[in-house]
Amino acid sequence: MSFVIFVGPTLDHAYAAREIDATFLPPASQGDVYLAARARPWGIGLIDGYFQHVPAVWHKEILWALAQGIHVFGAASMGALRAAELAAFGMRGVGSIFADFERGVLQDDDEVTILHSDADSGYRTMSDAMVNIRATLAAAVEQDVIGAQLRDELLTAAKQTFYQQRSYAALITGARHRTAQRAELERFERWLPSGMIDQKRADAIALLRDMRAQREQHRGPQEVGFHFQHTDAWEQVRRRIHLKQSDASPVAARDQSDDVLGELRLSGNEYIAARDSAFQHALGQALAASNGECSDATLIEDALLEFRRRHGLLEPGSVEPWLARQGLDASGLARLLQDSLTVQRQRLLFDADIEHVLVQHLRLSGRFAGLQARAVRKQEVLSAASLANPSLANVDIDEAALWSWYCATHLSGAERPDIDGQARALGCTVAVLRREVLREWCFQKLVAAQT
Repeated sequence: MSFVIFVGPTLDHAYAAREIDATFLPPASQGDVYLAARARPWGIGLIDGYFQHVPAVWHKEILWALAQGIHVFGAASMGALRAAELAAFGMRGVGSIFADFERGVLQDDDEVTILHSDADSGYRTMSDAMVNIRATLAAAVEQDVIGAQLRDELLTAAKQTFYQQRSYAALITGARHRTAQRAELERFERWLPSGMIDQKRADAIALLRDMRAQREQHRGPQEVGFHFQHTDAWEQVRRRIHLKQSDASPVAARDQSDDVLGELRLSGNEYIAARDSAFQHALGQALAASNGECSDATLIEDALLEFRRRHGLLEPGSVEPWLARQGLDASGLARLLQDSLTVQRQRLLFDADIEHVLVQHLRLSGRFAGLQARAVRKQEVLSAASLANPSLANVDIDEAALWSWYCATHLSGAERPDIDGQARALGCTVAVLRREVLREWCFQKLVAAQT
């Protein structure tokens, strides 16, 4: 995958596909750029994004994508705003809207914000963008349709209107009751259907063409001049995004790596062992670039209490003999617990990256091809039976029976484990594990019926 582009109301996907071969996604919200970057495309194009009722694209996730060597472009709407704010860090802005934000000619989010319908309705626009109104009025003056005075009146009225009610129709209706330039206004109204400028659309098209041209000229990774800081806030948000995506990702958004990991996850302990190996690799990479970080010493007391509970050493005087048998003393135990806490913290910080490393580990070990072949066959069989994304409501098994079957077939016949704990150990949520197990149950049942 070379390009991922977030676009919605500004430009329809069918037209965009004529300009560039890319994966087109809906308007971006917080976390979407990060998730797209994890697939390691050459470039990400940000055109449309959510502003108010959904958390907006975070600057930090764009910086993270840039730091991974991914070229990030912005134009027209949310993309123009973020590109203007992050141009100094390597995000590439395209078009006149971006240029106006970068120069400070435009400063407000409402310049590009519009009211539109959802994806099912084709992102139908229900208001007009202020930047488009500005471009249209400038063109009307240039073509002698209206004069500067009426232009300024209309600009002021448009800017004072809430963006959801901002439209050419409302603008003209309001102006009829105020302006003395009636003849100009009527001329403008007649000219408008053929003369209006969609600057956001023009800039979006320019972004697609620029991405294509830049890819031809520079196929290597993005180079940046900053060091990305893995703050606690960033890591917590990143993990939350990662788990949310795993819970809700539709089949259409699943890529080859997801299916391969789904196959491996079914093996239970084998997945855990492979994940641990991948984690050691990821941890080694992270620690090589770290600043000698260690855990908070104040947490040792809690860790010691948990250690004693785990080993049944709560009775007074029971710890020292146990430590002696292990060749340890109190200070040695404290050091080991501190090391363990440091590793645990590092695991939390880099958990979202482990699966990417795990896929590379599978390729190197030679296991990828077999898992991939089985994942492809499973998808074909399930799709043919309209069970690509089954639920308990439409199959002949309940949840208790499903987990019993999973334990009997994949966990060496063990009694049903703590499913929450099992899911955590497998690096996913219960919802993700249930989906993988249910797909496997359906697959095996269908294959058995065919033989």
